[in-house]
Amino acid sequence: MATELDMRHRVVPLVLIGCVFLIMLGAWSTKYPYIIKAIGSFIYDFQTLIGALLALAGAWWGVSAIRKQIHQTEDLERRRISSKKEAARAVLPLTLSSITGYERELIGSLRMLHQQYNGQRFKPDAIVPSLPDFPYDVISSLKETIEFSTSVEVEIFARLLSNIQVCEARVRSMFSSIEGSPHSRRSELRANVEEYMLNAMVIHKRAESIFDYARRET
Repeated sequence: MATELDMRHRVVPLVLIGCVFLIMLGAWSTKYPYIIKAIGSFIYDFQTLIGALLALAGAWWGVSAIRKQIHQTEDLERRRISSKKEAARAVLPLTLSSITGYERELIGSLRMLHQQYNGQRFKPDAIVPSLPDFPYDVISSLKETIEFSTSVEVEIFARLLSNIQVCEARVRSMFSSIEGSPHSRRSELRANVEEYMLNAMVIHKRAESIFDYARRET
């Protein structure tokens, strides 16, 4: 729409100038017939050159309009990306709160599970604590944040997202194994629980470290 208006603003003055020129030409034709004859002779003698110049002017005009449209499109795309980034950043504190809250609950469950071990082996009659519900919406939120972030920010969020997914897959697999047969329980060592607990603590710490950015304090 903006490009069409710009073209109209360019065409209208040219049309007006052409109309004024034709009116003046009509007035001169009666008073100064030799001027009309000279103009006609000039156009006839240099019609090829005039045609080429008009073609070049038309091409230049078309290219200028296309370039302006490209610049406008690029500007709109930059604004769209900037708006998307601001929107993703606006909900980032909520996303980080969900992550840190979940990791705290997960660490609590892993700590309870850790207490059910006798040495490196899981007690046969031990009670398996329940896992907290994973907030799956944080995955899509972090993906959107990564999509509209700078290269430095992408590295931070991508690492956080990767850590979350890996830790979640391992913890779920371990709990499924423990909740299975007594034989599968014996295969889960205390060291595994300690490792996953450490992973959850690292994720919690990394999410906490991003809060200042999310709150626009850095």
